Amino acid sequence: MFHAAFESQKRGGTPNQRLTSLDVCTHKKALRSRETILTNWFPPAWPQYLSALDMPDPPHVPQKETVLTFIAIAIRRILRWQRDVIGIPHRLNWYDIRSIRPEQVRNGSLPCVLCMAFSFWCRAIALKFVDPDLGGEPGDHEICRFVHYSRYPNIPEGVYLEDHQGGFYRPSKSFERWLFMRSSDFAFMEFVRLASWIYERSAIEKAQFRQTSYPLSEKFERPTLPSEILEVRWRKNKLQAVFWPESPLNDAVLSEGEVRNVQRCAAFLSCDCHRIWSVDSDPECLDRNTIARLVDEILPNSKMRPYLYPWTDHYPVNSPSIAIIRSENDMRVVVRNGV
Repeated sequence: MFHAAFESQKRGGTPNQRLTSLDVCTHKKALRSRETILTNWFPPAWPQYLSALDMPDPPHVPQKETVLTFIAIAIRRILRWQRDVIGIPHRLNWYDIRSIRPEQVRNGSLPCVLCMAFSFWCRAIALKFVDPDLGGEPGDHEICRFVHYSRYPNIPEGVYLEDHQGGFYRPSKSFERWLFMRSSDFAFMEFVRLASWIYERSAIEKAQFRQTSYPLSEKFERPTLPSEILEVRWRKNKLQAVFWPESPLNDAVLSEGEVRNVQRCAAFLSCDCHRIWSVDSDPECLDRNTIARLVDEILPNSKMRPYLYPWTDHYPVNSPSIAIIRSENDMRVVVRNGV
């Protein structure tokens, strides 16, 4: 399904019929844009293998307090969305779900859809901001291998621009913060859909653990939704982002069965998985101290170690990614240290 905004829906007639025949879905609300002024920046030569929390704190590197604030705000957004969706208090739990097998999901003794999505989200954040080797990649989860899910979505830590003359520029801190929050929302939306797909495919009786490989019919297809589309353009001395107005979390819709699954979550009963960390259902109870405990105490002392499956293809989860943008001077946007 191709999603795009066109004026043809207003005009109707032949243009709209043509889009319908092309399987193009129009969006009812108009696109929005956000701009930021660019400032000169000189990148220091810090080793790329260091995580954000290990690096010194020059202006271009997110300081630890900033990272903690970002994570806290992102979780509050998830908790508010959850409150609107399920309507009851629900503590989000991060479980170590690496060894889950399809038949275990079918037996119903595992985390609910939201706790499973939160477990994937926390793992991506931990790999991003704490330790790129902590707990391994998506392919190190047996249940991710079952649905052929091998790479987390990109959550940018920082953005800079580079031109052909070797000049470097950075946007405002508020722009980077907004980009992080939107990317975090999209990542959690994808994890909700991933967890739903895992539950759906595991319900099939023939879905059993396989030591070698699983059939491609179980492959999870990443969603292509309006919230995913984000275009970044460079115009003169400004960086402009064009996007859909809704939060990506609006696309993470739970069915009635999944809502009942959350209401009977193992958080209130028991679970076969080890619980690593949890947050209260009230967004106002979450602060930086809670996140600091996760970063400083729980993760460094965790027993999580990567599983090295020889039959799994491994992807670099901490390598820089580059997105080409349109501009008259052929500049490029670099998302630093993308997961």
